[in-house]
Amino acid sequence: MHDRWNAYEVDECRNKQQNSKLFSMRRYSMLHKTDKAEVSLSKLAENNKPKAVPGFRIEGCFEQRSCKIYNSKEEEVAHISRKMTNGTSVVLGNDVFSLVVQPGFDCALVMAFVIVLDRIS
Repeated sequence: MHDRWNAYEVDECRNKQQNSKLFSMRRYSMLHKTDKAEVSLSKLAENNKPKAVPGFRIEGCFEQRSCKIYNSKEEEVAHISRKMTNGTSVVLGNDVFSLVVQPGFDCALVMAFVIVLDRIS
């Protein structure tokens, strides 16, 4: 009843069996009819074993390209919105959207979130 997706860091020079998990994203239960998703980051514990730590919360409707990404401190780090044409209020298709990332935040990580959100929806 849950969609869960894992993202891994791939190093082309390393053996593919040694890829490290970056994050896991899950959509809240389909039974709750919500457009929220949760991201857990993968960190190494003191015993060098991976553990999941709370990372990000995504709220809104990605299918409509209207959502925000919050960090664990509840600060907005990025938002996605539908793109409109200049000078008019014509909304472009779902495949054309704006992604605004706050300064100092990892743009590649946010883009990875967007790709997984697209696959989930």
